[in-house]
Amino acid sequence: MKELLFVGIFYALFLVVSLKLKKSLLGLKLIWSLLLLPYLIAIWWYLELILRFHYFLRDHQIYLELGHASILLIELLVLMYITALIIIVDLLYRKLRNMNVN
Repeated sequence: MKELLFVGIFYALFLVVSLKLKKSLLGLKLIWSLLLLPYLIAIWWYLELILRFHYFLRDHQIYLELGHASILLIELLVLMYITALIIIVDLLYRKLRNMNVN
């Protein structure tokens, strides 16, 4: 159960930051699409940070059963990329719709 809480907290943090980023990108008039690639790369770095935190906990005798080869973290990565894809598509749709209205 503590494993799901561990993953849930990190996903919720990711979701909050992603939605704040989306809101700020909607307000930009400059080349906002250049920020999308670093956003996707940052997701991978975020997973690396989570993995290092998991190792830190393990080194301090706090064990989380994340499955063989940390399958729960791999599932989290897939979920974060799916969420990012949905956010990017929604962002592009809103930007294109606003361009056609103006």
